[in-house]
Amino acid sequence: MRTYQALALVGGGFGLAVVPAILLVFGLGAAFMAALDADGATDAAAAEQGMAVSLAVAAAASAGSIALAFAVRSRMAGFAMIGLAAAMAAATHAYGAVSWIFLLAAGIAAARYRG
Repeated sequence: MRTYQALALVGGGFGLAVVPAILLVFGLGAAFMAALDADGATDAAAAEQGMAVSLAVAAAASAGSIALAFAVRSRMAGFAMIGLAAAMAAATHAYGAVSWIFLLAAGIAAARYRG
């Protein structure tokens, strides 16, 4: 197993197993607090929709990076993993930082791989 494959497996596994739990526990409360109006009412539908999008992007990016690491052996897979890490960073912010940092490192290692 190459280094970028191990990094993608760890980052993707973490993104599939732990990041959704972190998002649900911590992110949902933050989303509801951000959705508060000036009069104290919450827009619960908007907060839940934003959370669902973050969860979907995190799961898709994690699963996609694992698939790319093991199915495609080219430098383009590394650039695609860097893009998936950026998408995951934009969707999960600091809640998924460990996962997208691993995915970014895997993408850089795969882009540098000359095999």
